[in-house]
Amino acid sequence: MFGMFAPAKTPAAIISQLNASIVQILNRADVKEKFINVGAEAVGSTSDEFARIIRSDMARTAVLIKDAGIHR
Repeated sequence: MFGMFAPAKTPAAIISQLNASIVQILNRADVKEKFINVGAEAVGSTSDEFARIIRSDMARTAVLIKDAGIHR
């Protein structure tokens, strides 16, 4: 999974504008084809959905780290 990040205090309007532009690009046939050619799938989502995925991945990773006994 890949995604784009912006600084924490980036205004919501700018995040929305960036997201709309990125999704528009990812939906282009030529861009989708380039992703497919390298064995990937281009999927555009909302910034809220991406944040949910990141939080879920972090929680799952935290459990793996704890179960493995990994410490700093």
